[in-house]
Amino acid sequence: MAFIPIDELKGQTQAAPQALDWREALGFRPFFLLAAGSAIALVGVWIAVFVFGAPLATLYGPLGWHGHEMIYGYAAAVIAGFLLTAVTNWTNLPTATGPALAGLVVLWLAGRVLPFFDGRVPRGVIALADLAFLPALGVALARPILKARRRKDLAFLAILTVFTVANLFVHTEALGWTAGTSRPAIFVGLDLTLLLIAIIGGRVLPYFTSKALPGAAPRQNTILDRVAIGATIAFGLARLFALPGWIAGPVAVVATLSHGARLVGWHDRRVWGRPILWVLYVGYGFLVLGYALEAAAAFGAVGAAVPWHAFNVGAIGGLTLGMMSRVGLGHTGRPLVVDPRIRTAFGLLYASAAVRLLAFAVPGAYRGLLTATAGLWVAAFALFLVVYTPILTAARPDGKAG
Repeated sequence: MAFIPIDELKGQTQAAPQALDWREALGFRPFFLLAAGSAIALVGVWIAVFVFGAPLATLYGPLGWHGHEMIYGYAAAVIAGFLLTAVTNWTNLPTATGPALAGLVVLWLAGRVLPFFDGRVPRGVIALADLAFLPALGVALARPILKARRRKDLAFLAILTVFTVANLFVHTEALGWTAGTSRPAIFVGLDLTLLLIAIIGGRVLPYFTSKALPGAAPRQNTILDRVAIGATIAFGLARLFALPGWIAGPVAVVATLSHGARLVGWHDRRVWGRPILWVLYVGYGFLVLGYALEAAAAFGAVGAAVPWHAFNVGAIGGLTLGMMSRVGLGHTGRPLVVDPRIRTAFGLLYASAAVRLLAFAVPGAYRGLLTATAGLWVAAFALFLVVYTPILTAARPDGKAG
């Protein structure tokens, strides 16, 4: 089976549309649709609870559910869709298709639905259902990575393993086996997601830039990359072990400067004429902003929750929406021409991030701004579903598998 790289696809001959054979579909198709749907449900339900007082009976409690599902639900779905597709591309070997992919989808869905049946479904069953997804994903990725001897991609398997261990500690608290482990475990998941952004962003942003812009020469520096990734890991450890601000603050400063230097080195001013590029650059910019706000929070200049939302809404939300939009075109054999509605979605998403941060500065309007944040976020992902559902559920126009 031939696979098309996650890069520029131009001038392809368009064949008559055919029905999609789901037995050959790659992982990005179901998981990107599920991710977008969960993004809408996650924020919609949270606003109903937090702003309008709607009841939410779930295994994790309302606040715990909100944090857990952003990372182990939404982000995990995007990670799965991307890695199942990218590893296939990098190794030219299959990951999970057909029944294996369907099994992964069922596991992910079970982890999202069963927590609402706490009291009717044993908590041990809920835990096993939610915990099974990431190891199963790891197995699907491990076979081609090991067979192709892609040593540098073993890092993804290690990260998924730590993700699983962290999620385990969410469930041990829910089961009453531990106390005070759920919140740190959710933040470990956040920091692992940021680590994946640092690693994958370092691969794809300069590559996409050089492919899309003739003559562009993004600067890449191995030492700088290692410093940025090392600072990302170090800050995650500082958060996990609740190290004092005089330690965590300087680490966050190093992360800010190193990630910022990477972004400047990759940048070409022509990026701003290509929505498929600028959406990724702005998202990575929110990663830089998040670490700058972490440094400020470490020294008491802003509240601790401010950087979390720069990361979650701006960096994770923006970069995942951008990557889903790009991969959804490239791996269905379509030219990388962004639909005007998706350009609007990009703007709505980043407006959502800006309003969410503004809410911290205007406490008197907090609930109203929170509602506006949610509306912008939901609108962005609703537009994604409107545009990409027909794309992700149809066969490639060129007739190839995938």
